Parts: sequence; structure tokens; C-alpha cells
Amino acid sequence: MEEKKNISTKKAINNAAIKLFSQKGFDGVGMREIAKKADIAVSVLYYYYTNKEAMYKEIVYDYFEEILTGSKEFLEKNSDKNFKKSIIELLKLFNNLPKRKKRILKIAIYEIQGFGKNNVLRKNLRKLFKEHEFIFFHLFESRSTDRKKSFAASRVLFTYVTSKISDIILKNSFQQDSISDDLDIIINYQ
Repeated sequence: MEEKKNISTKKAINNAAIKLFSQKGFDGVGMREIAKKADIAVSVLYYYYTNKEAMYKEIVYDYFEEILTGSKEFLEKNSDKNFKKSIIELLKLFNNLPKRKKRILKIAIYEIQGFGKNNVLRKNLRKLFKEHEFIFFHLFESRSTDRKKSFAASRVLFTYVTSKISDIILKNSFQQDSISDDLDIIINYQ
């Protein structure tokens, strides 16, 4: 019984923190506000998290890392399939994420894009994003037969896909027909 209570309390804390961080950013939210939103005492909050940075890392950074790794694995698993269809399927997965997970990605996107004040995790999120950027470049590049154009095309494709993911998360916009047409141009240009 106690374990279930601990899980539900931590879930309430995480949900409150996600909602507040996605609305106000890291610096705009305090531990007291999170505790109030979660309807718990501040001391209970500190039982689960030593500080706001630890909470932020567990909620945002760890999930962002999981999403990047999952996206890479999805593209690797589908490497033998039609590339355009694979990318559209990946974008559909992002579009179909639950609202809670979209809020977490919204926080990460804002951090990577540099909104608000610098904080302890922005540098780490950007570093993680850059590391995966090269992995995605390689995945995209490996599909090209023209090595001269492959790196440049893979950068363009990566930038395009990440901008569409941002549109899905930040604007709740997924226009499959438009994306399909754009991908035809990008992929056929190689």
C-alpha cells in the first residue's frame, strides 16, 4: 500500500512539474509552486527530489534521451524500408504521443532553442542533441548513393525532420501531405 502511495505521489509531482515547466520554463517555477500544484507539502517534494535541478534532469533530460534513442532505433529498424515512409511514420509517432510526453518534449525543445535564462541542464540537453544529430546524419547519409551530396543532404533532411517534430510538439501541426511533398523534393534532390 505504501509503495502505491509513493508512486502516485511521485506521479503527481512529475505531472505538476511538467505542466509548470512547460508553461513557465525552468527559472519561472519554484519548488513551492510545484508542491502546491501537486497538492503536497514542500517537505514531501524534497523527499522525492533533492532539488529542482534533480527533478528537471529526471523528468526532462532522461525522457529526451529516451526519445532520441527510440527515434534512432526506429530509423535503424526501418532502414530497409522506403525512406520517405519511414520518416513519415516516425513523425506520426511524435504526433500520437500523449499530451504529457509532448509537454516534456516542449520543455526540451525550448531549452535547446535557448528560450529563457541559461540553466544547469541546457548545456547537457544541447550536447545530447548534438551527439544524436551526428547519428541521424549518418543514418540519412547512408541512404545516399552520391557521397558528395550525401552529407549536405543529410544535414538538410535532419534539419527538416527536426523542424517538423518541433511543429508537431509546439504548434500541434502535422500536415502529412505537405510533408510527403517536401520529402519527395529533398530525397529526390540527392
